[in-house]
Amino acid sequence: MGLEIFLLSEDPWRLFFTTDHPNGAPFTRYPDLLHLLMSYEYRVACLENLHPEITEMTLLKDLKKEFSLYEIAIMTRAAPARLLGQKDRGTLQAGARADIAIYREQENKSLMFRHAEKVFKNGELVLDDGRITQRTNGRTVTASVGFNQQIEQTVQDYFDRFYTMKLSHYGITDAFMEEQHRHYLATKVSGQYSA
Repeated sequence: MGLEIFLLSEDPWRLFFTTDHPNGAPFTRYPDLLHLLMSYEYRVACLENLHPEITEMTLLKDLKKEFSLYEIAIMTRAAPARLLGQKDRGTLQAGARADIAIYREQENKSLMFRHAEKVFKNGELVLDDGRITQRTNGRTVTASVGFNQQIEQTVQDYFDRFYTMKLSHYGITDAFMEEQHRHYLATKVSGQYSA
């Protein structure tokens, strides 16, 4: 279903490439998922390994769209950064954080995305030709996003009716983040933490 949604979309700037790890698909399978999005031939070959009833219930055999590497970069890096208001990420402009993965072009996209040639984290080379050159600690990055507060009662009613957990179990306050992740968080600036 996720593949169908992506392949039917006309605007990669409105897509987030993510999975529900580990339930939906582990992130270690991203190379295979990207390959499925980039190759109609590969999708058809994979469909042939599934039960025929699955093939009948999906549109995948009829969706011939293939994403370009440029579109993959948009939906895995640039679009999420833009939609989350992270102006220093997802771009190659001067002054941006240089979180960059470099791949050698290959026909087999699964193999290509599984083995980056080089990886830079914050502008520092951390992987070169498959070898880790240094280890860096990550940071927790949060985004302060607004929402229509009138929806809260509707969501509360839905949770009370269908969920065994309380909605209040899902909230994370700024105070909690500051206390629990003090050594990972950078200074909070205008409603956002920036690593």
